[in-house]
Amino acid sequence: KKTQIYLKLTVFKTFFDRTSHIQIAAFSYEKLYKIEAQSTLLSENQLFTQNTIFEGPS
Repeated sequence: KKTQIYLKLTVFKTFFDRTSHIQIAAFSYEKLYKIEAQSTLLSENQLFTQNTIFEGPS
């Protein structure tokens, strides 16, 4: 379950990185996948933190 969440988070990051809206991606992810995130015991704050860590070109 955690792997699925991570992959979805990466997709949001990739899409929004092109328009420099990383934080918006994080909040959108939080709302769309809140229930799945809870099932992996990840808090909303952790999801936001994970998303911002991946800012910038890889």
